[in-house]
Amino acid sequence: MEKKSSAFFSFLKSEKGGKIILAIGILAILCIFLSGYFSGGDGEKSSQAQPGEAQILSADEYAAKLENKLTDIVGSIAGAGDCKVMVTLENGIQYVYAQEEKISENKTQDSTNSTTRTQESGDQQRTYLIVDGGSGKQALVVTEVQPTIKGVVIVCQGGDVPAVQQRIINAVTTALAVNSTRVCVAPLS
Repeated sequence: MEKKSSAFFSFLKSEKGGKIILAIGILAILCIFLSGYFSGGDGEKSSQAQPGEAQILSADEYAAKLENKLTDIVGSIAGAGDCKVMVTLENGIQYVYAQEEKISENKTQDSTNSTTRTQESGDQQRTYLIVDGGSGKQALVVTEVQPTIKGVVIVCQGGDVPAVQQRIINAVTTALAVNSTRVCVAPLS
């Protein structure tokens, strides 16, 4: 066994073995590179996000998605019955982009007898990191800040029963991490 492993390692250390490993590595990189072009199928982007890929929503889509989820949750609360949900947002989705900062600072100091004079000058330059994505070149997003929820209105059949109102308010404030003053529950007419 030891002879086989030492023969294998000596082959790898040889010039021919090194070339074979290099060729395999280049082939693997080429396969990874080409898989990005052929994974799209007919060229249209699917609406479902792939693992490791962020799905970008507009603020309206984000609010609609929250409304759908809340409608399901509230509709399943005992006594709530049929319901309608509206979510309002204070702002849209905000993106924080990766950037490089170059700061250069020059300081000179003059000392004569009893006075000291300092002169400072500084330059600051920010550049955004650009990546070549599937849809062209774009700035590299570091994080996505979700919109702040302004308020939630829920209209449901059991909205006039205080115990049902409290269960709905508790569910919504827990799910969205908002204050109860931002949630209104009313009876369905």
